[in-house]
Amino acid sequence: MSAADNGFDPQFLDRVRTRDPDALERFFETFFDRVYGYVSRLVRDRHEAEDLTQLAFLKMHRAIHTLDPGRNPTPWVFAVAANTVRDHWRSKPYKQSAVNRPLDGTPLADNLTAEDDQEAREAAEILEGALERLSENLRAVVLLRDYAGVSYAEVSRILGIEEPAARKRHSRALDELRTALREGRVPAKRSR
Repeated sequence: MSAADNGFDPQFLDRVRTRDPDALERFFETFFDRVYGYVSRLVRDRHEAEDLTQLAFLKMHRAIHTLDPGRNPTPWVFAVAANTVRDHWRSKPYKQSAVNRPLDGTPLADNLTAEDDQEAREAAEILEGALERLSENLRAVVLLRDYAGVSYAEVSRILGIEEPAARKRHSRALDELRTALREGRVPAKRSR
């Protein structure tokens, strides 16, 4: 899919690639909230998400010259974010602290207004809990596909897996989320 097909002007992206300050600022503003939301749902810790999002944008800035102005930049942006989180998960300090780390994220239910009815609030809490308890691999696919809106082909490139595997993981994750909602429970956290 080309950049123009997704509302990105190739001339604008060329300005981004050549580090035009105004274009870079607009580019990063366009993606910041989406990337932060993606990262925060993966790591489930606000402070860690802020740090990793900043690191991802630093990496993007360093590699912005590689951006192809003729292509949609969304997969590239989320690939950098996904790789930043993956590198974090592989780090020794993360592995050592993962066992004792409390969950500290912004639940989906917090985004509901006071006027929303109790059923919607309970469903959102159950969904948030179920999403948090998906394995990292399944959660990453759901967040890329449903939150970031990238295609299966792009998900497979970002995560370094085959497209059928991306589809299967997404299907399995949705089945687990559906079951949790139907049963009104939060499944136990599964390993990768």
